[in-house]
Amino acid sequence: MRQYVVTPSEIIDWWGAGLNNAARLAALKQEQRNLLQKQRTWATRTRWLYDAGLLCLLLALPTMLVPRRSLKHISDWRLAVIALALLGFLAELVWTVSAAPRRRAS
Repeated sequence: MRQYVVTPSEIIDWWGAGLNNAARLAALKQEQRNLLQKQRTWATRTRWLYDAGLLCLLLALPTMLVPRRSLKHISDWRLAVIALALLGFLAELVWTVSAAPRRRAS
């Protein structure tokens, strides 16, 4: 993602010669806009994959706590820990879903 972050000063350093040509300057500005769009695309993908991975981990924790035997043999303490782990998963899910519109706006 960071390979697409290009500042105007870096463009000037890379393409110093020929910047007084208006057509060349417009092409370089368009190239910078294209690179910015690629950077935003990869940042969004990275963010969504990170959130999905975290949600999978938080869902795996309560799943691993459920015994293989019958659910009749589950203790109250284990049930409380499973409920707490599910609450953590739900809290992260709500946070992720509620943060999505704010991320798009920025």
